[in-house]
Amino acid sequence: MFLILLAGFGMLARLGISGSWPLWIWIKIGIWLLLGALPVLLRRSDKPSSALLYLAPVLAAIAAWAALFHIGQGP
Repeated sequence: MFLILLAGFGMLARLGISGSWPLWIWIKIGIWLLLGALPVLLRRSDKPSSALLYLAPVLAAIAAWAALFHIGQGP
Protein backbone atom coordinates (compact mmCIF):
# COMPACT_ATOMS: atom_id res chain seq x y z
CA MET A 1 0.00 0.00 0.00
CA PHE A 2 2.87 2.36 0.77
CA LEU A 3 4.47 1.80 -2.62
CA ILE A 4 1.15 2.50 -4.34
CA LEU A 5 0.77 5.70 -2.34
CA LEU A 6 4.31 6.75 -3.18
CA ALA A 7 3.81 6.01 -6.87
CA GLY A 8 0.55 7.96 -6.84
CA PHE A 9 2.21 11.07 -5.47
CA GLY A 10 4.99 10.66 -8.01
CA MET A 11 2.37 10.55 -10.75
CA LEU A 12 0.75 13.72 -9.37
CA ALA A 13 4.11 15.47 -9.59
CA ARG A 14 4.60 14.20 -13.12
CA LEU A 15 1.14 15.47 -14.12
CA GLY A 16 2.03 18.85 -12.64
CA ILE A 17 -0.75 18.81 -10.06
CA SER A 18 0.11 20.81 -6.96
CA GLY A 19 -1.74 23.08 -4.60
CA SER A 20 -5.41 22.21 -4.25
CA TRP A 21 -6.21 18.75 -5.54
CA PRO A 22 -9.14 18.01 -7.85
CA LEU A 23 -12.03 15.87 -6.66
CA TRP A 24 -10.86 12.70 -8.42
CA ILE A 25 -7.71 12.63 -6.30
CA TRP A 26 -9.71 12.90 -3.06
CA ILE A 27 -12.02 10.11 -4.28
CA LYS A 28 -9.04 7.86 -4.99
CA ILE A 29 -7.41 8.59 -1.62
CA GLY A 30 -10.65 7.80 0.20
CA ILE A 31 -11.15 4.58 -1.73
CA TRP A 32 -7.57 3.46 -1.11
CA LEU A 33 -8.05 4.09 2.60
CA LEU A 34 -11.17 1.94 2.55
CA LEU A 35 -9.41 -0.80 0.59
CA GLY A 36 -6.56 -0.72 3.09
CA ALA A 37 -8.97 -1.04 6.01
CA LEU A 38 -11.01 -3.83 4.40
CA PRO A 39 -8.76 -6.72 5.54
CA VAL A 40 -8.89 -5.40 9.11
CA LEU A 41 -12.69 -5.18 8.95
CA LEU A 42 -12.91 -8.72 7.61
CA ARG A 43 -10.58 -10.07 10.29
CA ARG A 44 -12.26 -8.32 13.21
CA SER A 45 -15.79 -9.38 12.34
CA ASP A 46 -17.08 -12.62 13.81
CA LYS A 47 -18.85 -13.57 10.61
CA PRO A 48 -17.21 -11.95 7.58
CA SER A 49 -19.91 -10.55 5.39
CA SER A 50 -19.86 -11.42 1.73
CA ALA A 51 -20.90 -7.82 1.08
CA LEU A 52 -17.45 -6.71 2.23
CA LEU A 53 -15.86 -9.12 -0.22
CA TYR A 54 -17.94 -7.72 -3.08
CA LEU A 55 -17.10 -4.19 -1.99
CA ALA A 56 -13.39 -4.40 -2.89
CA PRO A 57 -13.79 -4.82 -6.67
CA VAL A 58 -16.53 -2.21 -6.75
CA LEU A 59 -14.32 0.30 -4.94
CA ALA A 60 -11.41 -0.50 -7.25
CA ALA A 61 -13.64 0.06 -10.30
CA ILE A 62 -14.84 3.41 -8.94
CA ALA A 63 -11.24 4.48 -8.29
CA ALA A 64 -10.24 3.54 -11.83
CA TRP A 65 -13.26 5.36 -13.28
CA ALA A 66 -12.52 8.52 -11.28
CA ALA A 67 -8.90 8.51 -12.42
CA LEU A 68 -9.61 7.79 -16.07
CA PHE A 69 -12.27 10.45 -16.46
CA HIS A 70 -10.77 12.98 -14.00
CA ILE A 71 -14.02 13.64 -12.15
CA GLY A 72 -14.25 17.13 -10.70
CA GLN A 73 -11.41 18.62 -12.70
CA GLY A 74 -12.26 21.96 -14.20
CA PRO A 75 -12.01 22.71 -17.93
